[in-house]
Amino acid sequence: MPPLIFSCDKENAQYWIAKPSGRLDLSTANAFQERLETHLSEGAPGLILDLSDIDYISSVGLRVILETGKQLKTNSRQLILLSATSFVQEVFENSGFTLLFPLVNSLEEARMLFKD
Repeated sequence: MPPLIFSCDKENAQYWIAKPSGRLDLSTANAFQERLETHLSEGAPGLILDLSDIDYISSVGLRVILETGKQLKTNSRQLILLSATSFVQEVFENSGFTLLFPLVNSLEEARMLFKD
């Protein structure tokens, strides 16, 4: 199974954009969580999680996203979910994640959700 690929754009003062690609499951969740924790400890002001290249997400992947969102919220920061594939979007809807975190279809929509 190919490893999870992860990139992070840190150029914006209000939010960073993290973009994992591949599968987010038991075999990749720990590495994904470590990368997110590193970015949060580096002071990510907010996080847009671009999910457009995630092919599959398991409950373990959902847990990582939930914990990241909680950590951001505790520090008055925001998590926005962006461009989920139809399968991933269905998983988020069925698990209630869309009630916890905004799920938007475009980067422009995500940018508008961040407060000044």
